[in-house]
Amino acid sequence: MELTHPDVIAFIKACSAEGSDSFIITNKMPGPDDVRRFASFLDGRTLVLTGRRTPERTCENVIYADVGEAADEAFAERLKKDRVTEILLPFYECADVLEYGYRTSYSFLGDLRASSDLRFHITGVSPNETADDGVYSLLGSKKFIVAGQKIESVFTGVKASDDEEKCGIVLSQCVKSPFMKTIVLFSTRRQADEFSLKLYKRGVKCAVAHGGTAKEQAKLSLESFLSGETSILLSTKYLIPSCGVIKADRLIYCGLPYGVSHAKRCICLSKSGRMDVVFCEDDIALAQSLTASYAEALGIDDPGFTEKRKSMLDEFLNALQY
Repeated sequence: MELTHPDVIAFIKACSAEGSDSFIITNKMPGPDDVRRFASFLDGRTLVLTGRRTPERTCENVIYADVGEAADEAFAERLKKDRVTEILLPFYECADVLEYGYRTSYSFLGDLRASSDLRFHITGVSPNETADDGVYSLLGSKKFIVAGQKIESVFTGVKASDDEEKCGIVLSQCVKSPFMKTIVLFSTRRQADEFSLKLYKRGVKCAVAHGGTAKEQAKLSLESFLSGETSILLSTKYLIPSCGVIKADRLIYCGLPYGVSHAKRCICLSKSGRMDVVFCEDDIALAQSLTASYAEALGIDDPGFTEKRKSMLDEFLNALQY
């Protein structure tokens, strides 16, 4: 069942008739064409808040804005001027606010929702096919519908003795089948950049695209991978929203995902639904330090936050059966 399936549209129309919000759980991120078709079924004009600064194509009833713009005091006035009645947030992160805690910095969206008659429609990828309280905090309703089939995921794990052995294993995988489209994901941008240098020294061509890559360079990297000019793409979770377009014959995570739900979002980038995870003890420590960084950045002084994130990591390690 796709985003524009009659059952989904009927659900949205029923929510709109009641003046309530909705949450649509999907198994892939909607592309621009999906969004336009979806918005055409809504009664009013739709503003799509994206997580990117690249402008999307617009049509009569759909306009786009970067989510960062919504924090501007003049944003509410702009919505009135453009006669916006619906807001669509195609965020895969919304399915698990705890895991991607930095998204709670978008609390101003909740403030905007509370002070207006706007209807919010959030699409998110959720392996559990549920919506949690973090999502509901942005909505004026607890209604949701599942669009698409639940993703069946297969994870294989290899624990290396140290970082050097880990990178060696992933390097050998990359060069073993040079014509197989391979995506290697990392927990940090720095790791992706450093690994690209290792490939370069071996004379292996690769493309790199993550949140720290210049916009034009990231675009060229993705086009190179899609066209087949480059068979290896290095990235971070930055790539997951593109899972409706970009798919790998072989998906490798060099390091550790933050938890089962994060890993299952990554699996959307795999044609086969399989991901090989190669990690070492240092990656466990890194995952824990990233949790502390998120909490500090958000000003969260709650031991329960850190404990929950640790339990999510432990759950994934148990599921990995390495």
